Amino acid sequence: MKLQGERQILHLINFEGASSSAWVDSRGAQTPPVVKENVTIEQSVEWVPKRIWMASPDYQQGIMEELPFTYKDGSVTFQIPYLEYWDMIVME
Repeated sequence: MKLQGERQILHLINFEGASSSAWVDSRGAQTPPVVKENVTIEQSVEWVPKRIWMASPDYQQGIMEELPFTYKDGSVTFQIPYLEYWDMIVME
């Protein structure tokens, strides 16, 4: 998680089912991770976000998608539609 001004940024990386957590796969030997769909995320926040959105090169050609969310007692809960390798979540 990275806090930037009034944005909180989460990077989600999926290693489930991968043969290792190595970033560099110059031999092309890494097993692809198991794709996740409709994953519920709960994240602590320091303020109530106005909006939450995600973007990923693995989903909808990287076009950002706004995500509905709920806020309760210092946490937001939302659902990401898809996680293959990497998703970026931005809370503004």
